[in-house]
Amino acid sequence: MKIKKITNNKIKIFLSLEDMNICHISKDLLFSDNYISQHLLQIFLEKAEKELSFTVNDENLLVEVLSLNNGFVFTITRIIQELSIESNSLIFYEFENFNDFLAFCTYIKNMNWSVFENFCLFIYNNCCYLITDNNLSREFHMVLNEFGKRYQYSSRILWLFK
Repeated sequence: MKIKKITNNKIKIFLSLEDMNICHISKDLLFSDNYISQHLLQIFLEKAEKELSFTVNDENLLVEVLSLNNGFVFTITRIIQELSIESNSLIFYEFENFNDFLAFCTYIKNMNWSVFENFCLFIYNNCCYLITDNNLSREFHMVLNEFGKRYQYSSRILWLFK
């Protein structure tokens, strides 16, 4: 397992398939909601605290996972309320399911678009919510509208993710 600090609020952890074999952890076990997966996250955070001084107190965490041929990359971000975007500039796109979001990603890839925007993807009640600011191009918003339903900022929507 390798760990790397990206910013003061973000770390990346590289977990190889060999590491998983040594710890007797399968992909199914790793990605299920059980004690072992929660314990592994705690081990990640303890190692990050020791090696990188990355401490987590009462902050919310965003955990993103990228599957590679030889293992997984976990990106863990501390969500600090003071750093949030102005609420009136947030745009939410709701995708009915994860496959609709994947179709959007496939479309972008097939169009050879280079996307350098900041996005957050949340999954709640089997729906996916893509959250971004309102500075995207008109063309990009049009494509997003083809795959998802657009919502302007609402405190009710943000409340769902707290």
